[in-house]
Amino acid sequence: MVDFIIGLGIGYFLKAILTNKIQHDVLLCWDPNSLGWRSVPPGISPSPDKRYLAAVEVKFPERE
Repeated sequence: MVDFIIGLGIGYFLKAILTNKIQHDVLLCWDPNSLGWRSVPPGISPSPDKRYLAAVEVKFPERE
């Protein structure tokens, strides 16, 4: 039983080290004036009373 727990811990640790971290391309903030998402400038600290969306660019293959 102890071997199983140690193996599980090692597997979890290796997964955390070897897997790629998902990073967002742009951070968006909801703008109630325009009823749309607007990009947040770098260096701005997020406010707890606003809605934010982390966006990731998805590239599709070219069609021939």
